[in-house]
Amino acid sequence: MPFLEKNGCKFYYEIHGAGAPLVLLHGLCADGYSWLPVRRALSANFRLVIPDNRLSGRSSCPPGPVSIKRMAEDLRDLLDHLGIVKAAVAGHSMGGYAAQEFAIAFPERVEKLVLESTAAVSSNRNKALFTNLADELQSRGYTEMFWKNFFPWLISPSFYDRPKVVERIIKITAGYPYLPSPLNFARQVAASYAHDTVSRLARIKTRALILSGGCDILITPDESRALAAAIPRAGFTLVKNAAHTIHFEQPDLFAKTVSAFLTLPAAEPSFPRRPPMRGRAA
Repeated sequence: MPFLEKNGCKFYYEIHGAGAPLVLLHGLCADGYSWLPVRRALSANFRLVIPDNRLSGRSSCPPGPVSIKRMAEDLRDLLDHLGIVKAAVAGHSMGGYAAQEFAIAFPERVEKLVLESTAAVSSNRNKALFTNLADELQSRGYTEMFWKNFFPWLISPSFYDRPKVVERIIKITAGYPYLPSPLNFARQVAASYAHDTVSRLARIKTRALILSGGCDILITPDESRALAAAIPRAGFTLVKNAAHTIHFEQPDLFAKTVSAFLTLPAAEPSFPRRPPMRGRAA
């Protein structure tokens, strides 16, 4: 299994496919495995670089505070390690926070930018929600009830029309061996609290695609629209029948939309602002 060792940290990453490089940055309480639903489709056209961030999965770092900016610097270090000068970067939720910071700090390293279910700043409601979740983990650890309470924030109401599927996914998630420790979950939450690119988004000059689930109650479509409006060359696409994890609920649609955006000719002035996409139930 490949690791990058740097500054006392070990960063786990995977490479899949061949072609132009595409980095996939996962969200809070997840790791690179969360991209499995779209990995095969995207790796048919791109060389996927899928890291576990410093507080997640099989990566490890010494104790101490961390920031979203530090996660962006970790990506720079990984691309240097792999000899990749420039890549498309896609980030989901907290991974979208890191992708924004990377595009601001290292614009010459970003070919195109995909931001899924993410925002320029964490809402006060989400800060309260994740504080409560972090406190619960510290006191009880991961339980099926933790995930039963968390999953409604992540997936759409229609997904619950298949309760046996939901139950199976919750059991698999609860038993996943690479969940972040309660302490590292809390460190991710603290890093997300401090994220704020509102005043700096105009510095992102690369073409960007902002994807939002029509049923997303964690980071709402309005928050994602505001993000798209503040990035000069961004387009916005609303995916109906999906909530916070579009690539999980609508993997085929996600892969096709992202692939189409990334393969648009460079001469295109901007990504078209498309009407809402309905998709199909996963």
